[in-house]
Amino acid sequence: MPTQARNAYYMKSSIVESRQSRFMRNRMTVLTVVIVAAYGLFIQWFWGWPVIIRQWADVGAGPVIGALVLLTSTYFLRTGRIYDYFPNETAGRFAVLFRVTQIHNLLNIMLPFRTGETSFPLLMRTEFGIPLTRGTSALFVMRLLDLHALLAAAGIGFAVASADAAVASVALDSLPAAAGRSFRCPQAAAAPCREAAAEESAEIRRRDRKRLAARCHRLRARPGR
Repeated sequence: MPTQARNAYYMKSSIVESRQSRFMRNRMTVLTVVIVAAYGLFIQWFWGWPVIIRQWADVGAGPVIGALVLLTSTYFLRTGRIYDYFPNETAGRFAVLFRVTQIHNLLNIMLPFRTGETSFPLLMRTEFGIPLTRGTSALFVMRLLDLHALLAAAGIGFAVASADAAVASVALDSLPAAAGRSFRCPQAAAAPCREAAAEESAEIRRRDRKRLAARCHRLRARPGR
């Protein structure tokens, strides 16, 4: 009898452990399904899927498909960046990492004040065994790279939109380094920019001198002067 009870206990324990291990293996899939379902219900509650689909139909299939392709490509680029940052831990598991990236992105969208950022180190520790400190530092570095890209794009846009040659030259020369290089014009192309900036500065000085001379002339012409 004790032997039968012991065997039954071991059998029950093995069944419980098997269920737990099955849940641990599929927890990412379950979490993904729950998040996607919650997001779909939120859209239905706030806007309504018929309204969204009708607006997509008004825009047309071509622009919608193009936008989706571009959006999906950015997700693959993000996943590739993380894949390169953790080459040893993520080797051969690009699909799992892609799913982690999507869950992180969904939580960022759904949770307020970007509190979904905290999910990244937790997901990386759960799926790849990466410590929380290393996952957090990696997230910080990636956000710095995002800021770097935004500043570079803003500098280029400011330089292109600026009508002042001197301001455009300064904006181009002061852009953040891209991939370890400064974003500067080649020497042959930078020389005309500097010449135009010098001419612009000289013209400004000439206009200032003319304004000053005209003001002095008006002051002398006043009665009692």
